[in-house]
Amino acid sequence: EIWATDNLDRLNIHAALCIGGGLDVLSGNVRRAPTIARMMGMEWLWRALSEPRRLGGRYLRILLAVPIMLADHFRDRGASGRQ
Repeated sequence: EIWATDNLDRLNIHAALCIGGGLDVLSGNVRRAPTIARMMGMEWLWRALSEPRRLGGRYLRILLAVPIMLADHFRDRGASGRQ
């Protein structure tokens, strides 16, 4: 996804499809999360717990960034006068 974003202009395309972990699931190398986890939108947590060395750090960095992004969002909304 990062590579696609960085190279979108150079590739002269309007969009790129990044399927990442989907290939692992389709190939049978990785099991999907249980139905209940998928229904709850927690497949990411299942994957992080299933492969902590590979995904744990990545997901932890994302989770730590969420409060900062939310604070920025609400600060920007307040500054523009929108409700």
